[in-house]
Formats: sequence, C-alpha cells, structure tokens
Amino acid sequence: MSLYVDELFDEISRLPPESREHALSTRCAGFPSVEAQLRALLSADEAPAQDPPVVLQPGVVLGTYELVEAIGVGATASVWRAWDRHLEVSTALKLLNPTGHMQGNNAQSAVLNEARAASSIISDHVVRIRAAGRFADGHHYIDMELCAEHRPGDDGSEVLEIGRSLSEVQLHGIEEKVRVIAEAARGVDAAHRVGVLHRDLKPGNILLTPVSRRAKVTDFGLAAEQIYPMPDATTSCDQTITVLLEARDGKVVGTPAYMPPEQAFGHPPTRATDVYALGATLYALLVGEHPYEPRLGAPVPALDVLAQVRQRPPRPLRRAARVPRRLERIVERAMARSARDRYPTASALADDLEAWLAGLPTQVDGRAPVLRSVLFVGRHRTVATTIAALWVVLILFSGALGWLELQHLGLERAIAEERSELVIIQQEADQARDALQRAEARRESAVAEAEEAQRRMTKAEQGKDREAQSRRQAELAQADAEAARADAEAAQRRAEAAQADAEAARADAERGMLLAEDARDQASEALSVAQGALARAREELATSKRAFTEIKAELEARLEREQIARAEVEAALRGSRSAIQEAEQLIDDLTRTLVAEQAARKRAEQDLDALSRVVTISHGPPEPGELVEISHNDAH
Repeated sequence: MSLYVDELFDEISRLPPESREHALSTRCAGFPSVEAQLRALLSADEAPAQDPPVVLQPGVVLGTYELVEAIGVGATASVWRAWDRHLEVSTALKLLNPTGHMQGNNAQSAVLNEARAASSIISDHVVRIRAAGRFADGHHYIDMELCAEHRPGDDGSEVLEIGRSLSEVQLHGIEEKVRVIAEAARGVDAAHRVGVLHRDLKPGNILLTPVSRRAKVTDFGLAAEQIYPMPDATTSCDQTITVLLEARDGKVVGTPAYMPPEQAFGHPPTRATDVYALGATLYALLVGEHPYEPRLGAPVPALDVLAQVRQRPPRPLRRAARVPRRLERIVERAMARSARDRYPTASALADDLEAWLAGLPTQVDGRAPVLRSVLFVGRHRTVATTIAALWVVLILFSGALGWLELQHLGLERAIAEERSELVIIQQEADQARDALQRAEARRESAVAEAEEAQRRMTKAEQGKDREAQSRRQAELAQADAEAARADAEAAQRRAEAAQADAEAARADAERGMLLAEDARDQASEALSVAQGALARAREELATSKRAFTEIKAELEARLEREQIARAEVEAALRGSRSAIQEAEQLIDDLTRTLVAEQAARKRAEQDLDALSRVVTISHGPPEPGELVEISHNDAH
C-alpha cells in the first residue's frame, strides 16, 4: 500500500491543533523522515500570512533582477531569463512556487540544498550556481548560469539564443545523441567526485547550448532531501514525484520512467543510480520514447510505470529502433537491473561512449581480434587504402611475373616441339635421300640391262648368216631383246619417276629445313624477347618494392611531422592565448590611461575657463590678443 505526503498533509491539517500531535505519531510511526517533512509543512501552513507574492511576468523586478521571458514552468518552480541590473548580464533565475508544499522553511531548505549541491561541482557540463536566496515578496530563487550563446542575426547583429533541454531539441543522428550523453556523463562524474548524486537525470534535466551544442546537466534539486507532489491521473511518467512506502526509508523520489529498480523499491541512491538514468536517457534519445510507457487504462500512469520498473527491464533496443549492436550493449550495461552489473562510474560510461564514437574497442566488446582489426581500418582509412593499393600493385606485379614465367615455359615448349618436328623432317629427308639413292641404283641396273640387251641384239644382227637354227635363237633373242628393251624403257620410266619423286622429296626436305631454321630463329627471337621481358618485370618488381618501402617511410615521416606540427600548433595556441591575455591587459591599461588623460584634459579646460572668467571680471573683456596670450601661457 502506498501513502502520499499530500494525502497525509490534507488529513492532518483538517484536525484540531490539539489532535495533530497524536495523528502524526500514529500515522508516521517508523517513518521519521516523513514525520519531519509533515511537521515542516504544518509549520509553514500555520505561519502568519504574508503579503501576496508578485505575479510573475516579463518586466517584473525582483531585487536586482528584471524578468525578461519565461524559459520553463514546472510543478514546483519556474525558470526565467532575467537581467541582473547590478552586474548587467543575462542570467537564468529559478523561482520556487510559493504555494502548497514549497512554502516557508521547506522552500528555503530546497533552495539552499540545490545551490550547495551544484555550486561545489566544477565542470563545463554542469550549469553553475551564482547565488541563492529569498526576495522580499516571499519568492525563493536560485541565480544560475544562463545556457545561451550568441548567434549572428539576419541583419548582422549578434542575437542571444537560449539553449533548451534534450526533451525540446532535435538531435542530429545517433552520433550526436551519443556525444551529448557522454558529455552529460562527464558532468555527472564531476558531481560524483565531490560527493553529489543527481538522482533525477532525464532528458528534461540536460540542457544543450544552441550554437556549440554542448550538454550541461542542471536541476540538482534531488541531490538532497526534498518533497515533490504526489502523482495523480494527470501526472506523466517523466515528471518528478514523491511516493511514500511502508518499507525501506519510507519514500521514493524521482522520475519513474528513468529511475533504476533499486530506487523504485526505495533503496538509498548510489553512483549506479545516476549511471542507470544516463543509460535510460540515451535509450529515450535513440528510441524516441521513454524506456517505460504507462499501459492503456492505467488509473495513475506514473504509478503504473513505477510498477513496471520494479518488475521487468525495458524493451530491447534492437526491437524498438535501428541501433548498432555495440552501442546497444553499452546501453544494456548502463541499464542493468543489478547495480553491480552496471558501469562502476559515470566516467567509465563516458569512456565507452567516446570510444564508440572514435571507432575504438569498448569494455563491452571484450577480446575480439577481428572487430579490433575492422575498427582499426575504420579509424585509418587513408593508410589502409594506401597499403591495400600497394598490395594490389604487388599482386599484379606478381601475377605479371608469373604470366611471363608461363610465357617463357610456353616458348621453351614451342621451341622443343619445333626441334622435334625439325628432327622428324630431317629423318624424312634422309629417308627420301635413301629412296632417291635406291631409285638411282634401280635406274643404273635398268640401263645396264638395256645395254646388255642392246649388245645381245647387236650380236644377233651380226649372226644372221648363221644357221637357221641360230636365226630362231636370234628371233628369240630379238624377242628377248625387245622384251628387255621394253623392260629397260619401263625401268627407265620408273627410274625417271623415282628421280622426280626424289627431287620432289629433296625440295620438300629443303623447304622443311628452311621452315625449321625459320622456326628455330623465331623461337630464339621469342626466347630473347621473353627473357628481356622477364628481366624488365624483375626490375619493375624491385622498383615497386623500393617504392613501397619509400612510401611506407614517407607515411611514417609524415605521421611524425603531423604529430610534431600538432604539438607546435598546441604550443602556439597556448602562446597565442597568453599573448591575447597580455594584449587584453595592455588594452585595459591603455584604456585606463586614456580615460585618465581625458579627465585631466577636461579639468585643464575647466581651469582655463575659470581663469578666463576671473580675468574678465577683474579687467573687463580682454582684447583678442590678450586671450591668445593667456591661453598660450596656460598651455605652457
């Protein structure tokens, strides 16, 4: 069962004064902090009535402040842009509403608590407190640094632009959202270092400067004990509320949608409380809605969200928005249900967010060599591209060299094949030569047979007068001779054909030898060309290796020069700042000297006028020459 401060206050304030003490002891038994707060409210309610407070509107003057415009209005306070007439500077003036639970000592305590908490923090990402107090009309105030910057206007003049909270501005992309929360985490870490817990971090309590877009944490109202209004059906889940419990320290104070589970159960706050709220704020920026939303039909939305915070984690980021997995793991660790599983400090969360922005490994990445290599390439794209290009060149040269080697081997195989063909052609030529020789031998044999037949025929003709039987032999011999002649003619024809074949074979062999010699010459020439190309390729490869070494050395030298130049620029920048400060001091001195000289000159002119009047009174109007002389003497 939940109890509320306002309910108890309304109940006890209706009782007669003599019955209130008993009611306080009974209803607040075991809750000393609640009893103290109710006593403060009752004491403020019984205080004598003061003059009605001034209605806040532009132009109203409170003390040394003139209200210019309202920046924000909440349930417990309003923030105004005001003009400090004493210092002549614009400032942010937070005015507590002098009604209900923010009256009397409670309001004074709230103002002093917030001012003391924030004024001890030294950080560029925390709104500074300049002063705090109470005006004569009863308004309690906090004078804060105005989150504003000048921007050039359309007419060339400088226009003061007021910064807004993260719930009111549009951030550009995931990178800016992460950067803003990292800066806010730096401011929260600075608060933690001086022992201050915010306890109510949310988009509405982080301001963004309009020009430089830097984050500034504000509203340290919960850094000390305070009372905020109870929730009702009209209270949204992103408003700060107070809920009383029957356990723990007796109450929950904060914004339900951005508080961790232990805060929702009433546990004492720790650094992990603010770390969770930073993660929840980043979740809301990435998704575009609160980590927890009230369910449809809930009678009190804020209490419904508070119950959800106690029961379950929010929806995973990857289901709600397109968020990189590495960034999702950072948010999940910051919003872990157990405080032990979160980042130990806000600084550790800021380190991981900045590492993610810079493309560096984070604590949630663990040991991932492939991821680290990918991140390294992403951070050094130019160097990686150059090295990749050099590797491509080396691979191309290696491929060209291999291609030339293959060409060389191909040429050697072609030469070997040509040599084999030349040997075959030479063998065929030898065979043709042998056939020619055999044909010559057959022709000579046929000629010899023909001559022998001719001799036999001659003998036959010379022996006509022999006996008749010899004639028959002669005729037979003649027939044999004719047959032999026919054989000789046939042999001669065969010999001539064989000679023609031999000559053709010889011609073919000679052509084959010529072709073989040409092929040998071409193969030798191609081999020479290939050897030259191979030598050139080897030279080019050596040149490329030297170029790669030179480029690598040049890149290393350039990196070293850039580092030296950066150091020199930083030193020059420091020197320039010192010189600017000295110049500003010199200008101030010259300005004071000029003002003093002008004052002295003015006094001299006044003395001269007085002297002129004295002379006029004593001697009457002087002649023009006398005036000139007097002026001249005075000048001397």
